[in-house]
Amino acid sequence: MTGGIVVCFISIANAILLYAALNSQKESDVTIQGTSYGARVIGANKGDVISIYTTDGSLYHSAKAEQQVVDVPLKKDNVYIVKVGTRTMKLSH
Repeated sequence: MTGGIVVCFISIANAILLYAALNSQKESDVTIQGTSYGARVIGANKGDVISIYTTDGSLYHSAKAEQQVVDVPLKKDNVYIVKVGTRTMKLSH
């Protein structure tokens, strides 16, 4: 009985590691760039939520990605926190 539990535990552990690897790959595929007009999100999956916050924590913009490249206009001379899925980045514009 103990051997079966160990094998099961190893299988669950491997599944967790595989899940983590797949999620980190997905996260690294998303790129957030500053542009002259605001922010460009590259590699978003359709339905990913793109959230942009000001430095005081206020939600500035939120939308679901409809395509892999999404451009969001931003006001100049501000700092924003851009979140796409589990990827978060500070962006000065």
